[in-house]
Amino acid sequence: MAEEALRGAKQASKVVCGVAGGAGKKAGEAINDAKTYYDRASQIYDTGAKFTRASSAATVGLIKARDWIKENPGKAAMVSFSLVLGVRMGASFPGLDSVLLGSHPHWLTHSALPVFGLQKLSEKFDRHLRKQEELIAQGQLNEAERKRVEFERKMTKYVGAPLLGAFSCAAGAAMFAQIVQPGQITGAPISWLLGGNPFLDGVWLFANGVICFHQGYKFFMIALADQEEVARVVREIKGLLPAVATS
Repeated sequence: MAEEALRGAKQASKVVCGVAGGAGKKAGEAINDAKTYYDRASQIYDTGAKFTRASSAATVGLIKARDWIKENPGKAAMVSFSLVLGVRMGASFPGLDSVLLGSHPHWLTHSALPVFGLQKLSEKFDRHLRKQEELIAQGQLNEAERKRVEFERKMTKYVGAPLLGAFSCAAGAAMFAQIVQPGQITGAPISWLLGGNPFLDGVWLFANGVICFHQGYKFFMIALADQEEVARVVREIKGLLPAVATS
């Protein structure tokens, strides 16, 4: 009898443990599901908050830009002319290869290399102006030199940077448009590497178009470097992008 009672107790304990284990497992699954839903809701809330901040910053920036245009019609006209000219030049630049290089689409005019070279030259000139401005702050330049530096800075801000930024973005858009148009990338050695493969040609045009847009962004940032509201909008927009894309 004692042995039978002992076996019964062991069997009962196994049943209880099994029931408790199953309940614990289900409770753990419920907790994990709740955590997953909470994480998703938190991500949705964070994204919505970021969109709201970016939208608010952009709205305030547009209002201030409108006020600036009203207060500075001459500068606004200069910037507008530079943007229009840059777009026209950038859109037509890739098509110059048939005249200058004898083939179309040539890899040189359908690459980011010319834009990248312009961006490096502009960075060098911008560093030069910053050094000159530091000398002005230290009182080491005379009045004539100070006025010359101020004129060069204004020309860079209101003419050069907008023109080159628009040029870069328009050239990138022209490369995107070339993807769906017939014609193989020509010109050695890139044409040898691509081998006339339409897919590789598309990859080449897309990648270089993206680089052109990125360089255009850098040009515009030269013009808007001292604009606090623009910097705020850029920060908010970057907050919407994945960390990899903004690095």
